[in-house]
Amino acid sequence: MNMNVNQDVDVTVVGAGPVGLVLAAELALTGATVQVLERRAEPDEAMKAQSINMPTAEALDRRGLLPAAEKVQREMLERVGSFTRMVDDRTPGEGRRAPDSRFTGHFAGMVLDADLVDWSDPDLAAHTAADGARLVPQRELEELLADHVARLGVPVRRGVEVTTLEDTGDGVLVGTAAGAVRTGWLVGCDGGHSAVRRLAGIDFPGTDPELTGHLAVVDIADPEKLANGWAWSTRGRTATGRSPGGWSPWSSTALPQTSPTLGFARAGGPPWRRSPSRSCRPVCAGSRAPTSR
Repeated sequence: MNMNVNQDVDVTVVGAGPVGLVLAAELALTGATVQVLERRAEPDEAMKAQSINMPTAEALDRRGLLPAAEKVQREMLERVGSFTRMVDDRTPGEGRRAPDSRFTGHFAGMVLDADLVDWSDPDLAAHTAADGARLVPQRELEELLADHVARLGVPVRRGVEVTTLEDTGDGVLVGTAAGAVRTGWLVGCDGGHSAVRRLAGIDFPGTDPELTGHLAVVDIADPEKLANGWAWSTRGRTATGRSPGGWSPWSSTALPQTSPTLGFARAGGPPWRRSPSRSCRPVCAGSRAPTSR
């Protein structure tokens, strides 16, 4: 892709994930000229977040995107069903069944019991208009946001990786393998390993990790024996549930100072393959590291 060094735009957003696309759209609505640069040539197929929260759904509603998000949720429900049934851990003597109540969500793996929720609470009752648009996976969210910015005339230039940047005093000169771009403002929305942050010399020490996650693509024998829901044991917690295309995401968070063992993991291959005819499943596992707090 050839980009002219004299191609001036008000703002260049780096990263075509949800944050970058939303920012680009909001800037375009103010009348700013915007472009989005994305390192990946194609949308990321890795399985990521599987839903959005209510404030996000309401933000989509404010921009006229609620019908599209509701359509995604209907399609998800048709293909996978609700994530409702709680199950025991399969290890004898360690399992603990969750209350047989409606599953209304979780916070960091702590299941929220719907029977204990006061649905008449004004803080909840005031937030129901977008309730039918929360089961929106990140991949589908990025698709509808990409359509949104396209309607606003914002170009998303894929396969363009930022390699250098220079503060010119009245703007930023951005170097890429596809050419240079002159922009008034450069915004890094390119994730935890942000190239923009690194090139700008912006420190981001963060905090010591408390959770280490692992992702693998594995073959599971007898996948029909997997039950939907959450399960707890002395080793941590797991969650399984059907996903589009016959996928069953499985996650596990081990207890502090323990390490998960994925003896059945098969190395290699993409992080997520759409193959409903096989029992391939993405697997996530995590272990909490001890902290000094």
